[in-house]
Amino acid sequence: LLLLSLLLLYWRRATRLRNDDEQLLLTQFTVDHNDDMVFWADADGRMRYVNESAARHLGYSREALMQMSVPQLDPNYSLAAFMQFFQRLRKERSLTFESSLLTSNGQTIPVEIVANYMNPAGREFNCAIARDISARQADQAQLQRLSQQLLLALQSMRAGLWEWRLSDNSVLWDEQHCRLFGLNVSRRELTLEQWLAMIAVVDRERLRAELQTAVARNLELNLECGLLLPSGESRYLRICGKLECDNAEIGRAHV
Repeated sequence: LLLLSLLLLYWRRATRLRNDDEQLLLTQFTVDHNDDMVFWADADGRMRYVNESAARHLGYSREALMQMSVPQLDPNYSLAAFMQFFQRLRKERSLTFESSLLTSNGQTIPVEIVANYMNPAGREFNCAIARDISARQADQAQLQRLSQQLLLALQSMRAGLWEWRLSDNSVLWDEQHCRLFGLNVSRRELTLEQWLAMIAVVDRERLRAELQTAVARNLELNLECGLLLPSGESRYLRICGKLECDNAEIGRAHV
């Protein structure tokens, strides 16, 4: 009976060890084959672990990366700067920021880094997960170029953009739209009633009715109306818009 109990205990421990080894293997495989780069650096900035993705993105072997330090990989951090950063990480435990990493051919990759302070068994590490954001930055630059082109087009057409938020009945204007209405560009949010008050009296209720109809029937808005500027000048505008709904409760009307 004693021998049976010992065998059963041995079998349970062996099974648990096999399960632990299997989980460790699965975890290691996931980390090594994740597209995000993973770096473990000690408090002196020396690399203690890198995953396969880091080697693939940067063009080094894992063995070569393990011989490097943070200042050799990140041109934004000298050793002194990394020491200061590690002190801050020790206090805040986790930090997210953008930086760049140096590849083996001398190029830099823009990255978003999530740094985590780790202290297993009294040994301090920075576990940093870095994601290549080259595509995201390219998209942002393209969006900025398109925004600038749209602004130039609107200025040449003497047109502006407006947005009516149905959730709080506020109206947002871009700078060009403010100029068309003779307003200071710093005043870019009004209530619907404030906006309607600037429309000529003979057209005000017609615009209100058109707005309500466009919302109720999901129609496009397209009408001309008179405008009385704060300076007393009269102006005629064509107001266009269409309804967009973010969800069942919130809608936006804009050109």
